[in-house]
Amino acid sequence: MKKLFKIAAGMLAVVMLLSAMPLTVFAAEREGTVAMPKPFYSAADNSIYSSLGLTEQQLASLQKELTEAGKAWEESLDISAYGIDHTELNIALIANLFSQDCPELFHCWFSYSYIPGGDITGIIFLYDVGYTREAYDAIRAEYEAVAAEMTADLDGLTDLQKALLLHDRLAVHCEYDQVRLNAGQITSNFDPSYSMHGALAEGAAVCQGYAEAYSYLLELVGIDNYLCASQALFHVWNIVTIDGVKYHVDVTWDDPVWDKTGQVLHNNFLISTEALLATGHNANDFDNTPNDTRYDNAFWRNSQTEFQYIDGNFYYIDRAADPSGTYAVKGTLMRWDGAGAHTAELEVNDNWMTTGGRWSNNYARLSSWMGTLYYSLSSAIYSYNVHTKQTEKVLEPDMSGNDDNCIFGFAADDNTFYYEVYPTPAYDLGSKEAALRTHVFRTAEATVLGSSLTLGDTLDMNLMIEIPSAYDAADLKLAVTLDGETAYLPIDAANVDTIHTVVLPTAAKDMTATYTLQLVDENGNPLGAERITSVRYYAEALLTGGYADNVKAAAKAMLNYGAAAQAYFDTRTDTPANENYRMDLNSADVSGIADMVKENSLPSFIGCSLVLKSEVHVRVYFSEAVEGAVQNGYRYYLTVDGIGAGDLADTQTVSVGGATYRFSALSLAKAVIEGNYGEEFQDLMKALVLYANAVSAL
Repeated sequence: MKKLFKIAAGMLAVVMLLSAMPLTVFAAEREGTVAMPKPFYSAADNSIYSSLGLTEQQLASLQKELTEAGKAWEESLDISAYGIDHTELNIALIANLFSQDCPELFHCWFSYSYIPGGDITGIIFLYDVGYTREAYDAIRAEYEAVAAEMTADLDGLTDLQKALLLHDRLAVHCEYDQVRLNAGQITSNFDPSYSMHGALAEGAAVCQGYAEAYSYLLELVGIDNYLCASQALFHVWNIVTIDGVKYHVDVTWDDPVWDKTGQVLHNNFLISTEALLATGHNANDFDNTPNDTRYDNAFWRNSQTEFQYIDGNFYYIDRAADPSGTYAVKGTLMRWDGAGAHTAELEVNDNWMTTGGRWSNNYARLSSWMGTLYYSLSSAIYSYNVHTKQTEKVLEPDMSGNDDNCIFGFAADDNTFYYEVYPTPAYDLGSKEAALRTHVFRTAEATVLGSSLTLGDTLDMNLMIEIPSAYDAADLKLAVTLDGETAYLPIDAANVDTIHTVVLPTAAKDMTATYTLQLVDENGNPLGAERITSVRYYAEALLTGGYADNVKAAAKAMLNYGAAAQAYFDTRTDTPANENYRMDLNSADVSGIADMVKENSLPSFIGCSLVLKSEVHVRVYFSEAVEGAVQNGYRYYLTVDGIGAGDLADTQTVSVGGATYRFSALSLAKAVIEGNYGEEFQDLMKALVLYANAVSAL
């Protein structure tokens, strides 16, 4: 434990280790010192701070001021405006606030100034001599980068989903610092293992480091939580509020010693006090407020590996008994839409054998990198494409040295597999280090990593390309093959490290088309693996994932727009884009769409057409040449380019020879719908109207 559980080890010694900056003390003020606090936070929520006489807003303001001043290495902070009475209890409460609710202040402690018989007037920061300003700033930059990576894809998710992913990501990123604890090396109250510094920046911590890091991550994504401690257990964890209800979460106990890479238990995630006691928290000196049991037997308790989030869906390995006895424990790769639907994707069954038998568990681990899932079985590592449902064995490591060797730990990160080959899952001191191996699964070879979909004004495939620094991106091209024809797209400058994005505009009629992607050098030689992709893959991922209703509505409308374009242009009609997501096209309401307006008479005006590509283009045709027009046979046309889906209702203006024609793309669609045109053409325009409305709502 961190500061709270070091009380017996001489508090005066702590103060002597600190270097204090001077504070100007006014005439009536005195200065007081503060011992490391006992854990008041085992009482419920912020009720422990009631003695301070502050409102919730004032308490939050004080917490923020303390944090910002300490991060900036200020000498002192004037808190006289808060009017906090100088009492022993209030000093202890401020100490608790400082040490437990300001996790970024792991590098300092404080003394204080006060007026006898009056208020506490100031905080004097005491910075640990083990830190310099430069070192602290470097550590901050490191843990902030780790936290930013862990929280980067969580926008739009529910608090439960965020809490689950952060629980798992922290458990995989950090391991319990048992080695240093056993060696008696964690002695200072300012040791990194007692703080979020150790958990996030160094990847090793004890329970308070885990709890502070989890609290920090939850605060970043707007989830209320506080620390909960038991002196009897010599332990600390979190109480987390989800939908207004409090639950226990103990990341430390879900990341058991000795650490196996990629292992995450879920026995202590969002549980009641009753369930917490059942997991072994046998004490009665902690906050027992959480009493809601709805998640005590949630589905995630059957998973012992990290949940992965890809394209709006959550993937996990579910463990279950095998009635046939073929496997010790069966494993199934599951897809969860974030609500109620759980779909089996793939069986991940194997036996982890030992001399004379097998281990009584399924040790498959699940990880991901750049949108691809990876999982380990007893002797090999596999990839799984969530869109094409294709599985491929990507690594079969050397298992020699012991006949019982199996893969018990695995994770993928930053182009590298981290895995452990060992004859037993029961690791001990030093065995993980001996068993750990690494494999760079993308070498210095340029390759297409994957793709994503822009759903909005344009209909684009965003193709992600990894190009190591050994290559000059200007010399490479992306070969995109569709229907036997290949186009070569240039590679733009990198947008993230060595990752480049190439945008492939897609016509409405080509939503189900399968694009083959291959990176080639200046001589046309292929680099890396060939990839296939489709707009429909990603639209359906949005529809089956945990996305907001307006996102799903836009994806569904887009697929129906694509299907109508397929029918009208007689393209790929055997695989309509909306095969599983049909809409009633007659629900398209054009009553609110403005009609086309002609001011005066356009010379030789014939009419208009819509070009349905990634963006919509409108062509205005003339029988005679006009300025700027392009000849097309016996006709000439002007083009209004790049009308995005969100702009289809916007008024466009064409002026020629003093005459003006005002229209919108949807006014042309309305004219078709209300006119004497073929059914397929009218259906296409109805689908366009529905798509435009859905994107506008998005």
